[in-house]
Amino acid sequence: NLPLEGGAIGAVQHGGFLYVSGERSFSIYDIKKPDDPQLMSTRELGEHALNEHPDTNGRILLLSRDAVPATRSLEVWDVTDKANPQRIGGFANPGTDHTWACVLDCRFVYGSHGTIVSLANPASPVKVGDWRTAVSPAPTRFHGIDQVAPGFVLTASEPTVFLDATTDPVNPRALAIADPPVSFAGAVNRRSIPSYAHWPLGTRDRFALESIETPFSGPCTEGSGGLVTYDTTGFQTTGRFEIADVFRITQNGNFSDGYPPTNVTGCSAFGLAESPTWSSDHLVAVAWLEHGVRLLRVAAADGRISEVGGFMGHGTEAAYLIWAPHRRTSRAQPHSLLLHILYVADLTRGLDVYRVRPGLA
Repeated sequence: NLPLEGGAIGAVQHGGFLYVSGERSFSIYDIKKPDDPQLMSTRELGEHALNEHPDTNGRILLLSRDAVPATRSLEVWDVTDKANPQRIGGFANPGTDHTWACVLDCRFVYGSHGTIVSLANPASPVKVGDWRTAVSPAPTRFHGIDQVAPGFVLTASEPTVFLDATTDPVNPRALAIADPPVSFAGAVNRRSIPSYAHWPLGTRDRFALESIETPFSGPCTEGSGGLVTYDTTGFQTTGRFEIADVFRITQNGNFSDGYPPTNVTGCSAFGLAESPTWSSDHLVAVAWLEHGVRLLRVAAADGRISEVGGFMGHGTEAAYLIWAPHRRTSRAQPHSLLLHILYVADLTRGLDVYRVRPGLA
C-alpha cells in the first residue's frame, strides 16, 4: 500500500510508468519492476481537483479538474520529464465534461459530455466539435469515455455510443449504440449512471463491458449498479449492442463474509479493467467501492458473468484499476500460472498493489 494525500481515484499506465490521480495531487511511478513501484514525482493541485480519469500518451498528461461542476476544466501537463512534470495548458468548460480521453495519440481530446478539443498545440487547447451530434437524440447522463482502439471511442453514457473518429476526428461517426440497464428496480436516492465502458482486445472481442454506478444510494439491493456485458455481434448491420448479462452485488454483510455492513458512496461498480491475458482467461477486475476489488469472469460463449475472487482491504473505497504488463514467475511455468500485478486507486487507502494468478482463480 502506498498512501496518497486525499486518496486516489484514477490511474493510467504508459510505457513503464503509472500515473495516479487524486483529489489534491497526481503522482508518477516507475513500474518497470511492477510489484515495486518507485515514486518519480508528485504535483499538488489544490483542493477539489478530483481527476477521476487521467489519460496520457507518455508525453502529455490530461487531468480533469472536475469536483465542482461550475469550475470544471481540462488540464494539460508536459510529463516528458517524469521527475519534473509541468502544466503547459488548460481549457475551461464550466458545467460540462467530467472526464477526458486521448484520441489519436492525444492529437484530439474527447470529453465525456461531448466536447471535442484539438491539441494541435497542447499549450493552447481549442474546442473544435461535439461528438453528441453523431447520435439523435443526443445522449444524456455521462461519466467516462475511452479510446478502445486507435481512433475508436466508447462512451459511458445513456445510451452508450461507439464512435469512429479515424477519418474525421472533429465529426466522428456513430457505429453502434447500447442501452444500459438504467432502470434498476429498487434503486433509491439516485438513478444509475453508466460509469466506464471498455471493449477488450481493441474491439476484437465479441463482448464489450460497462460498469454502472448508483452513487450514494444506500445498501446493496437488486437495484444496485453492476457490471454489464454487451454482445456486439452484427453491430455493423444492426447499429446496436445487446445486453448479454448483468452482475450485481445485492447483499451487505459483516466483513468476515466478504461484504461490508453498509455503503456510503453507494453499492455499485465503478472502475473496471480487463486482464492483459483476456483472450485466454476473460477476467475483469472491477472496483466496487466499499466492496473492494471483485474479480469476475466473462464466459466466452455467451457473456455470462461469474465472480471468481477479490479482495476487500480495510476501510476500502476502491475506485479504479490498472493491470501492469504481465510476466511469468519463471520461464518453466505454463501460461495458466502467469503472475499479474494489479494497481488499485483507492479513495481512502491510496494506491494498493495486488498479485493475482488468473489461471488459479
